[in-house]
Amino acid sequence: MDQKMKSAFNFLLILSAVTFMGCANGNCRQVKMPSAMADASSLPGEGAPMSAQETTSTVWVAKADESRQCEKDSGVSLEKMASQLKGIPVISKQKKMDGKMHIQLCGSPTGMMNAYEIPVGYLEQAIKLGFKKFEAP
Repeated sequence: MDQKMKSAFNFLLILSAVTFMGCANGNCRQVKMPSAMADASSLPGEGAPMSAQETTSTVWVAKADESRQCEKDSGVSLEKMASQLKGIPVISKQKKMDGKMHIQLCGSPTGMMNAYEIPVGYLEQAIKLGFKKFEAP
């Protein structure tokens, strides 16, 4: 092999090793909860203790933001709607489209949603508050 091919081979070998070993110590997409949340032993108002997975795995929930076409600044902000999650820890939040087609007509819904990443142990509580499980944005 010439020097150029050896260099390319070594680069690919190193890249492969880094790729395969990068997640060797656990799930790379798993979110580490702040210590205050990791110590939570039960859902607020419930007696059932949460498992380790329920405090470390996350799920996305969402709710329409009620914004309307042609109405500037309409809809509920991410921060205001987060308060509807009454005691549920929010890891992250994003504005997302609902993925549906919408008529283009002033006063019609825009299809925007407020999406929140929460610990999976709080999913049922969020659903009771009117949120729906949402595929990760």
